[in-house]
Amino acid sequence: MEGQQLADRIESLIQSSIKDGSLANPIEPLIQAAVDRMENVIKPMQNFLYPPLLKSSITPIQRELQYSVFEFDTITLEDDEIRNERQQARFFIEELGNKATLEMVYIPSGYFLMGASNDESIYYHENPQHLVNVPEFHIGKFEITQSQWEYVMQHNLSANQGSHLPVENVSWSDAIEFCRRLSLTTGRNYRLPSEAEWEYACRAGTNTPFSFGKDINTKIVNYLDLNETDDDRYPSPPMPAEGCVVAYSPEGIQYLQTKPVGSFFPNAFGLYDMHGNVYELCQDAWHDDYEGAPTDGSAWLSEDEGEARLIVIRGGSFDYFEDDCRSACRSWIGDNYRYHGTGFRVACSL
Repeated sequence: MEGQQLADRIESLIQSSIKDGSLANPIEPLIQAAVDRMENVIKPMQNFLYPPLLKSSITPIQRELQYSVFEFDTITLEDDEIRNERQQARFFIEELGNKATLEMVYIPSGYFLMGASNDESIYYHENPQHLVNVPEFHIGKFEITQSQWEYVMQHNLSANQGSHLPVENVSWSDAIEFCRRLSLTTGRNYRLPSEAEWEYACRAGTNTPFSFGKDINTKIVNYLDLNETDDDRYPSPPMPAEGCVVAYSPEGIQYLQTKPVGSFFPNAFGLYDMHGNVYELCQDAWHDDYEGAPTDGSAWLSEDEGEARLIVIRGGSFDYFEDDCRSACRSWIGDNYRYHGTGFRVACSL
């Protein structure tokens, strides 16, 4: 059974459960449909191999960096009141060809406390909080989109398809290959951000759980909030069956999926979707806590480079909860595992 047919089947079962007012009746067929989807869609996707990059197609187009300044509104959320503040940041545009571009924001060097404070800490692997000195670098204004991914990789496995949506269903190994090809094409050293760079860029000078303050809501971040109502929910078009995640809550059934990059307010550095939308891959191998972590902003790599590894992912996603979207929150994923809630953004050293 094709992926879209499976999704349509699940959608039909869910809709029937809404009409009869019971979620109990379709549970067994829903489970079977999920098993079918795992066998026929998810597992084959994990085994997909991207075709190699032909050397004849590599023509570096490196140009001198030409910075521009962009202005934007960032926000602070206090007691459900949104306060706007006008900011500006420097960035450059990387011309990839065929109208594909990449916007890279300049991040100034600085010190910050990495990890969660004792008052905020939820998981032990967010500790100990420690001072890190991060050199200046560039990072993507947005998560890598599917149009950018397709231009470089020529294929797109994303569950929720759309040119301005973040690419997902990509593994760490896929993202590393994307960066390698992007570097060959542009003549610059593109890479994944280190975990320290990512958190520094996410916080953007703040020490609160989120760059917008102590709390978030679904009007400013795309995440799973089981307590929200239709009035609270950020307006979005009807969601197709394919690419959706279904959540059950006291308010009924929610259809969850990614949103176009830049749909919400940026942080004070001018970076969009650092909280929610998709988890973002970092360079770093997973370590259970910060004991012995680098303090210079560099990536903390694994000693067993040849073995399968766990990789750090950050920022939460559209189908995870508020706590998972905090600036300090850390999670992990297998280096070759593709998941519909995981994407990335690129970094570039000066």
